[in-house]
Amino acid sequence: MSDYSGRLRYLGHTSTWSFSYQVLQMASQSTGINTSPASFTQSHVDGQLYNIIPELQLRLDTVEISNLPALELALYYAQTTKFRTYPLYHLFEGTDFSQNLHCFHQDPSEYALTHGLWYVHYLVIMALGKSLLGKQAGMRPAGSELFSRALNLLPDAAYLSRDPVRATELFCSVALYLHCVDHRVAAHSYIGQAVRMAQSHGLHTDMPPALVGDRLAQHGRLLWWTAYTLDRRLSSLMGTPNTIHNEDISAPLPRIPDSDLHSAALSIHVKLAKILGSISITVYGPKEKLKDTFLSTIRRTLKCIGELGDELASFSSRSIGEISRVAAHLNLQYNQIANILLQLKKFNLLDDFLPFDLETAYSAAFVLIMSSEIEAKHPLHEASLAALLDVFDAMVAGGNLVASSRKAEVEELAYSLRKQFCQNTNDDTTSARALPSDEGPDARLGGQFSLPSTSGSLFEGWSPENLYTGSRIEGLADSLTMEELNDLWV
Repeated sequence: MSDYSGRLRYLGHTSTWSFSYQVLQMASQSTGINTSPASFTQSHVDGQLYNIIPELQLRLDTVEISNLPALELALYYAQTTKFRTYPLYHLFEGTDFSQNLHCFHQDPSEYALTHGLWYVHYLVIMALGKSLLGKQAGMRPAGSELFSRALNLLPDAAYLSRDPVRATELFCSVALYLHCVDHRVAAHSYIGQAVRMAQSHGLHTDMPPALVGDRLAQHGRLLWWTAYTLDRRLSSLMGTPNTIHNEDISAPLPRIPDSDLHSAALSIHVKLAKILGSISITVYGPKEKLKDTFLSTIRRTLKCIGELGDELASFSSRSIGEISRVAAHLNLQYNQIANILLQLKKFNLLDDFLPFDLETAYSAAFVLIMSSEIEAKHPLHEASLAALLDVFDAMVAGGNLVASSRKAEVEELAYSLRKQFCQNTNDDTTSARALPSDEGPDARLGGQFSLPSTSGSLFEGWSPENLYTGSRIEGLADSLTMEELNDLWV
């Protein structure tokens, strides 16, 4: 509906506000009274009766303006942010942002004063672009000063609700930046605000283009699924419950104009996010609820993963060139494997600032180190661990302090397990004598943490056909039928 000022507002089905408005409108129409609903909505528009929210007063001095990027550089930062996040994440509407950017550079102080919310969003996008392009300066990312300025100016929720679409863009951008710099709790909080702001404007619903316009309908869908996928990913990372229920969402996946490949990528990305959410409430749900249904739950989840695997392989095979950054991102999220990361490093496509490659390397390293204790001399485990260390080193060389910390944790795990292995072999002298000389405890991990080089042939190329196919995963799901496996639940 539109209020008396012409602003579109979303009123949900269970809202007494919505119910009373519709009843009054029907009553007016049935009695033949030709009155505008504005007389009703004017006294019931959220936040209009008591004007207690202060205006956002932004007055830029000469020093602040001089520290902003020039127009050409600002456009470059914006395009860099889009290139590194699109089509999986939609942080701003390109045409609108570019128009505002040109207007801003004509009179920065005046434009910031009259377009305060856009200016704050602009600072965050500039911070992302600058950080994605430049190495960290000491203990701070390259764009951190712009981001700090944006946080200091960030209005409260009451002010932001005046423009919920831009506020959702802003919250998503802030959440992603905070995630990049390892402020996961704050990032999770901000993406939660993005979801709430988007829902307040009905972005989670199928907004009819005839009522809201084609541009808002398309932009709203892209923005909604950005908030959704970031929320699912951050919630999974934090181990917190889902805040969005899939059955409450009616917003369709958008079709990206002139790019079926981008549309397919976004569709797979959303499906991966849905699987993450499903895992958190099924596989890792309350034990008392899962004890009797654990295996069936695992089977269903694996089948969903398997079905998506075939779709992902088909998508990856459509990518032309050495390696697609979008296809690699989706495959990393699906497979969590090392050879894709090594190929990204080979072609200088590793993300030194965005956290997703680092998350994959970190989780894969932990799994490989633990599995190496089971099958200690498997050459692929050894080479994969070496590859992951190279990936960590490349990120550290790019100035990523988080990568340095994660690498130290990986080395600590390897050292602890090696030490435990040595203690176990010393306690069992008979077994120790039976070991071949090249399979002693130090053969796998020399020194504190030493692994073979990745110069062999194990990682010569990457193709989707080499991945763990969906049919194999579905076969694994079907094999989980033994009655004895029920005893695994403790």
